Amino acid sequence: MLVPAFLRGSRFSCLAGRLFALLLMLNAAVAAAGQGDKPLEFGVFPNLSARTVVAIYQPLRSYLEKHLGRPVRIYTAPTFKDFIERSLKKEYDLMLAAPHFARLAETDAGYVPLAVYSRELRAILVVPKDSPYKTVADLKGKAVAVPDPLALMSMFAVQMLRDNGLTPGKNVGLINVRGHDNAVLSVIHGESAAAATSAAPLGQMPEDTQSQVRVLATSDKVPHQAFMASPRLPPAEVEQLRKLLLDFARSPEGRTFLEVNQFGGLRPLGRGELKQLDPYATETKKILGIP
Repeated sequence: MLVPAFLRGSRFSCLAGRLFALLLMLNAAVAAAGQGDKPLEFGVFPNLSARTVVAIYQPLRSYLEKHLGRPVRIYTAPTFKDFIERSLKKEYDLMLAAPHFARLAETDAGYVPLAVYSRELRAILVVPKDSPYKTVADLKGKAVAVPDPLALMSMFAVQMLRDNGLTPGKNVGLINVRGHDNAVLSVIHGESAAAATSAAPLGQMPEDTQSQVRVLATSDKVPHQAFMASPRLPPAEVEQLRKLLLDFARSPEGRTFLEVNQFGGLRPLGRGELKQLDPYATETKKILGIP
């Protein structure tokens, strides 16, 4: 520690040293307080419009703010591509992502798995309620709306089409739209014969929207959306976030949140548990041109 020259060797040097030590302690305390006030950046993947995403996760944001004692800001992204790129740059402190995005963030950016919705995820193909389509094969020569080529539901939908003898770009068309809600709306508006989505996003849409479509087919099940923590967070803060997420799920507001959004529940997620999503994470990297 540096002591001013005029005090060196004087009878005040001991007092000066103590004063300087006190100043350093005060500066450290101020810095720590500033860090505590730093907002927690909570990134939610854009499977729905930004307005809808913020509205859905408002109860969780409020709960985290209250128990963390610091602001929590919800962020999404214009596209899945943007969201993935931001996560790989570790821009989000806390992140909720589709399982294959979460797996990619775990393997390529070091994100730590925290929790996952207990309800397993399926892709569903929906068609107009009064349409004549009975099987996936009936969509031959028609157009199917998909949220985004990078969306897991889109990948599942393409596989369902292929499993039923249809080849996208040949005897069935694909229309890329922004978000699950827009995919379903394209069916309602007659812009496509079917749309790929999943039960949770469909359940989060207005009842009037849901009532105008029916499920034509479903895919196999995979783990649901996952909460991940940035590797930049201290381990103690990572464990604090894990505990708060699970505590939220048991709280009255958390139970309502899970029920309304048809997430089932929330359970701990361990490292490597999303390994079964590796083929879809690899496909995501291929689409984005990531080595």
